[in-house]
Amino acid sequence: MKNTLFIILTVFLCTSINIEAQNESLKPVDGISGQSNSKNDYCSTEESIVDIIWNLKEVQKRNKYVIKKSNGKRKLTILIYKKPEETEKEYYWLKVVEDNGSNFYSHYNFFVYPKHMKVVYFDTVNNKEIELKTWQNQLTKNKNKIKK
Repeated sequence: MKNTLFIILTVFLCTSINIEAQNESLKPVDGISGQSNSKNDYCSTEESIVDIIWNLKEVQKRNKYVIKKSNGKRKLTILIYKKPEETEKEYYWLKVVEDNGSNFYSHYNFFVYPKHMKVVYFDTVNNKEIELKTWQNQLTKNKNKIKK
């Protein structure tokens, strides 16, 4: 239900942006797209960024785990927590969250730099960025330690 609401809200936002773009000339939005910087591109950039994070194998695996452990009552959602104009380094901050009924429980945090679509994992405990491949390797090493 909440995912459906999120999708409806996103479609509404993109539709209203498209109507606005048709009715007036728009100024470029810095740092959003390497080509045309209209608000239409802004919306499609956000959709692309959400898709990139959603398609990470770690996110998919965690989503399956959450669904299984909650007997199908919960699943993960991706929220755009901050946009480039809200951050010093001009990245999108995305949170992979689970709605537990009273609040959002954050499973993962990622920064996406839209200029080159670079994805990094954000370690909130140590307040540092970790290269995506490094983070994935750390997960694999930790998983192997547990098996031994």
